[in-house]
Amino acid sequence: MALRADVDDQLSWLRLGEAYSKAGRHVAALRALGRAHELQPDDWMCTYFIGEVQRQAGRLPEALASFQSILVVRPTEAGVLLSIAQTHLDLARHERLTGFVARAEQSFISCVDVMLIAIRENPGYRGVAWKMVADALFELSVITVFADENNVRAAVTTICKLLQDQSSARLASIFKFTALSPDNPVTGLNALEAAVAAYDYRITVGSSEEAALPSSLYDLAVALHEWILKQPPGTTQQASEAANSFLIQALQKEPGNDRFWVALGDLHFTQKPKLSQHAYVKAIEVDNKVGRTHDCYNLNLISL
Repeated sequence: MALRADVDDQLSWLRLGEAYSKAGRHVAALRALGRAHELQPDDWMCTYFIGEVQRQAGRLPEALASFQSILVVRPTEAGVLLSIAQTHLDLARHERLTGFVARAEQSFISCVDVMLIAIRENPGYRGVAWKMVADALFELSVITVFADENNVRAAVTTICKLLQDQSSARLASIFKFTALSPDNPVTGLNALEAAVAAYDYRITVGSSEEAALPSSLYDLAVALHEWILKQPPGTTQQASEAANSFLIQALQKEPGNDRFWVALGDLHFTQKPKLSQHAYVKAIEVDNKVGRTHDCYNLNLISL
């Protein structure tokens, strides 16, 4: 109605685009935001909304171009840096799933690099930033051979230097970085260790974010469990107990989260089948509207 009264009202076009975006109508949102951009090309918020809609619609290279154009005039804008990093992370996941592993590797590292800028320039966003750094490193650790080892080494080394003196009491006696020797190639284990440390530090800097604490504990438990699987047998009892403790704490704070129950079942699948069975049953009870194929399959294995 407002636009019928004034078809050149840039703010109304912007708000209309935002509303379409929230409703999931991406094509309509881009049309409205495109008109707003025509009316006021120097409005960086309009460009930002366009980038967000492009990201939501899966047009990730276009979203990156939109966000990066804003950095020309606002190089330290926190929201823009976070959106760029998230887009790099989304793109990396897509590239890895479609077989473009070398491209995924670069996108994961780009996510880390952008978040390091955000951490330096915007301390208030450290909890979110370290979560994204840790996610990128965790998924990077799955890659067995790196295409650009120097690039990965630089990112992992930077994270290790930032966090080597930040280990909390949660991990102090059970976890330490493997030395990165210039004579040996950097491996997925090095990236995984950096991810574990980043997840741990995220809990420290985000201590006031009570709503995010269960998710933070879950992430740390899952990453620590992956690290345990790469260690020599018989050396990880304390670490296993810690991972279990983190998951229990997460469940105490958010017992209705089926992902937490699934993770608990996976953690004890081989050593404590009865506990694992109970956890999978709880996951199914929590989310019984969804076909829990993974949980039911594991439950059947335990029964056999």
